[in-house]
Amino acid sequence: SSGINAEWPLRPGTWCDTDEIRTMLTAQVHIALDTVLNEVDEDGRYQVLLVSTSLAESVLKLYQDLIGRLPPSDNRTANLQTEFERRRHSLIQPFVELKIYQIAFTLAEQFQHFTLLVQLCEDTKDMVKLRSLSAEHPGFAEVAYNWYLAQGKQSRLLTANVADPQKLTKFLTSQPHLKWIHQLGSKDYATAGQTLAKLGNLAFSKFQPPWIKKQCC
Repeated sequence: SSGINAEWPLRPGTWCDTDEIRTMLTAQVHIALDTVLNEVDEDGRYQVLLVSTSLAESVLKLYQDLIGRLPPSDNRTANLQTEFERRRHSLIQPFVELKIYQIAFTLAEQFQHFTLLVQLCEDTKDMVKLRSLSAEHPGFAEVAYNWYLAQGKQSRLLTANVADPQKLTKFLTSQPHLKWIHQLGSKDYATAGQTLAKLGNLAFSKFQPPWIKKQCC
């Protein structure tokens, strides 16, 4: 991706490539979106969004470049990756809250914030985009499945058709309480019955009274 504004004048290895400057620039994005955006007219709003988006993109590119220049064995790599992921969310989330979805989608996809992309697809009810992202990015479907579970949206996990059925079947291997429902939906009744039987046996062995266990021994 060529990015949103390739001409923004922040470059790796320059005065701006320090933690203090990255923190300051991030703060400026928040000030622009939280305060300035509400105080300007339509033309001013366009300019504020343009600069804020370009600045957010540039800060995140600085992180990517710095991480790319460090050897994997360097202790700073993992810390920088964690900081990048935290700041990535911090810089994109304000656009989501303002419902400026086009910019949020662009930044989230450019910097592979998959969890936020799933949320955006759900918020905008854009299932075509969700499936397109799953087809384009390896690992996206699993992130989506885990997001649905974390949000308590088990029914959406089973019905959203994020990816091909084989991927969902593989994911549900570790979720037998949902696996049998998926098997029923796939009309694999025999396998669904076997999965339910295993769940029943597991529940019985876990909760059977102590006196039964003693008789079995």
